Amino acid sequence: MSDVTLHAAGTCFPPIPLSNPVAPQKFSVGHIVQFDPDLTFEKYYDTYVKTTSTSEQNPNYNNCFQGIASNGNNLAACGGRTRGWNNWVNNFLGQKQYSTLLVCYNHATDGSGDLDSVKWWKTIELNGLANIWQFVVMDNDSIYVATQNQTTSLAPLNNPARSRTTGTAAVAVIMKLAISDGSVQWAKRYTLGTFGVSKGFTSLKLAGDVLYASFSVSNQDGGLDYIKVDPSNGFVTNQTNIVTTSTMTSGTSTGQYNIQTTDASGNNLALVFNDSTADYSVTVANTTLDATSLTTTVSDQVEIRANTNSTQRYD
Repeated sequence: MSDVTLHAAGTCFPPIPLSNPVAPQKFSVGHIVQFDPDLTFEKYYDTYVKTTSTSEQNPNYNNCFQGIASNGNNLAACGGRTRGWNNWVNNFLGQKQYSTLLVCYNHATDGSGDLDSVKWWKTIELNGLANIWQFVVMDNDSIYVATQNQTTSLAPLNNPARSRTTGTAAVAVIMKLAISDGSVQWAKRYTLGTFGVSKGFTSLKLAGDVLYASFSVSNQDGGLDYIKVDPSNGFVTNQTNIVTTSTMTSGTSTGQYNIQTTDASGNNLALVFNDSTADYSVTVANTTLDATSLTTTVSDQVEIRANTNSTQRYD
């Protein structure tokens, strides 16, 4: 095992998705692949959210990872989870079926670069916004995640880069969380443009004491641009027809965010973390941690798996 490792994140379907031998459930997992500096495959890791209900026939959610970042001690992967691949809307009971997903892992202390364990994880509903986390950056103390501008016309776990808003402003979110315990430090909604066609945020970059978010809007004042965000509080200078900002607080109302610890039926949620050498039995209990207040080289290797004929069960 090399001292330096590279990680790439995406989405994968388990090769043998048998949660129930009689009625197999095919579900997706957040997939992280580990390479050495020469891009030689070393191992992979799969992560997914499930309900702990013993009566649920299909307990596992569809999961995806869209972004990944590391500071050497911890690694963060972001994306989303949903109860149906194409389901942005509520079910027939009016219950939410989708949410964001953010997982913070611990690197092994032996210097191998391996992912050792899950430090904490969050599944957060952005009330009133059909969105998953698309971008993530981090420093030694904090993780910053951002949505793009997902719309209900595109399936939740599809690539949000294909999504756009037509005829209205785009709304995207940036949230800051503490690496130490996963507590939300601040959350902001950014309204981009006013009408036309908007792609929302297209990248997120942390450079020194400035957080940069690029975006694309098309109207009389639009085009390709970026905003400079104060990492300490999410502040950005409002500019008419380009960007306006509002603070999000914890709650269940539209415009707020809701940290979810149970499914729509009240059953506890759990996170399962597997690697290609594990016994597939590691479950991480969910915790609710939230701030009490908010302050103002390319590889040609594709679809790599350690064993595509694996008979390991993802349940």
